[in-house]
Amino acid sequence: MTALPRRLFGASLLLVAALLTGCDLVRSFEAICESKLGAASFRVIAAPAQHELDLTQSGVQLTARGAASSGRLVLGITSAQMKSTLSATGNAIVSPISRRHCIRPQVELRLSVEPLKVAIAREHAPGSCEHNLTLAHEMKHVLVYERFLKETAEQVEAALKERIGERVRYASSRVEGERAMNAAIEGVVKPLIEAGMREAERRQTAVDTPEEYARLDGLQARCLR
Repeated sequence: MTALPRRLFGASLLLVAALLTGCDLVRSFEAICESKLGAASFRVIAAPAQHELDLTQSGVQLTARGAASSGRLVLGITSAQMKSTLSATGNAIVSPISRRHCIRPQVELRLSVEPLKVAIAREHAPGSCEHNLTLAHEMKHVLVYERFLKETAEQVEAALKERIGERVRYASSRVEGERAMNAAIEGVVKPLIEAGMREAERRQTAVDTPEEYARLDGLQARCLR
């Protein structure tokens, strides 16, 4: 069984600007920006889904957390919190006359599920038949998160390259440039993460089928023989 994850997103862009001098002043600001700004870069990392094992809760406690209304005893539950950590800077040039800024971003985004906790009822000691069966089922939920992170990271990186890309963006000031670029990045990333979480929840639900529970009940019954 799995507990629904929470969503967390934060974005912050810091512009690193260089002033124009000398011969640059005889060319248009746009021409200078196109030729002198460093290339944009986008890197999205899927962190390893490393789980913590919790053996402190009873089956009654896990049932209260997971499926008290279903009438079945819960022996294991996997819970996770989704996090996205954005590290972004912007290559920027500022005109000494108009103070206009031109920008290309440098973006690194780390996606993770942490803490990722797998709780197994304390009545069943590690190494016991019941414990091993429950843990094997909960690891299916962990695998869903691992695949979700990898797939979402690939989708987000591709979308940033396509929708933000190499295009030079202009702003009237550093503050306005940071605000606009933050909004543009979040506008790409946040909907994809939210859509990915909905898909992850759907896949988690697909793990906990009546057929899977019937299989586990049968195997648990054999443990008691």
